Amino acid sequence: MLEKSQFVTKVYATVGGALILSALTAFFASTSPAILAWLANSATMIAIAVIDLILVAVLTFAWRKLSPTTATLCLALYALLDGLLLSSIFLIYDFGSVISIFFACAGLFILLALFSRSPFIDTSHWGSILTIGLLCIIVMGIVNVFLGSSLLHQLLSGAGLAIFVGITIYDQQKINELADAHHRYHDQLVVPMALSLYLDFINIFLRLLELFGKRDD
Repeated sequence: MLEKSQFVTKVYATVGGALILSALTAFFASTSPAILAWLANSATMIAIAVIDLILVAVLTFAWRKLSPTTATLCLALYALLDGLLLSSIFLIYDFGSVISIFFACAGLFILLALFSRSPFIDTSHWGSILTIGLLCIIVMGIVNVFLGSSLLHQLLSGAGLAIFVGITIYDQQKINELADAHHRYHDQLVVPMALSLYLDFINIFLRLLELFGKRDD
C-alpha cells in the first residue's frame, strides 16, 4: 500500500506522463501526411473511438482485476490513441495558440488542485449536480448539431468549462480523500484516478481552445 504522499504524487505523475504522450502523438501525427490520410478514413476514426471507449470502461470498472503494470499500459495506449484523435487541433488552430492554451490549462489545473485541498471546500454533494449539468450540455450539444447556432455553441463551451472545472475539483478532492483513507487498493487506484484527471484536463483544454483559440487562417 502506498503512503499518502506517494499515492498523490504517483497519480499526478501518471497524469503528466499521459498528457505528454498525447501531446507528442498529436503533434507528430499532425506533421505526417501518411498518418493524417489514415486518420481521414472514417473506419479508422470509429475503430480508435471504440478502442478508447473499451479502455476507459476497463480502467473504470475492472481496475481491481488489473495489475498496476497492465493498467499503466492500458492508459498509455489510451493516451496514444487520444493523441491521434486530437491531432486535428494543430490543423484547425494556430500552433502558438494551442501551446499557450495548453500551458494556461496546466496552470489552471494546478490552481484547482491547490483549491481542492482547502478544508472549507466540501464536494460530497457535487456529484449529482455536476452529472445533471453535464447531461444537459450533451443533450443541448446534440440539439445544436441540427440548429447550427454559433452563439449556442459558445454558450455550451462556456458552460462545459464551468462543469469540468467543478468535476476536476471533485475528482481532485476524491483523490485526497482516498490518500487520507489509506485505501488497501492504493496501488491499483493510481491509474483509474489518473484517467479521471486526464479526461478532466483534456475537456478543460478543449473548452478553452473553443473559447479562446485562434484559428489557423
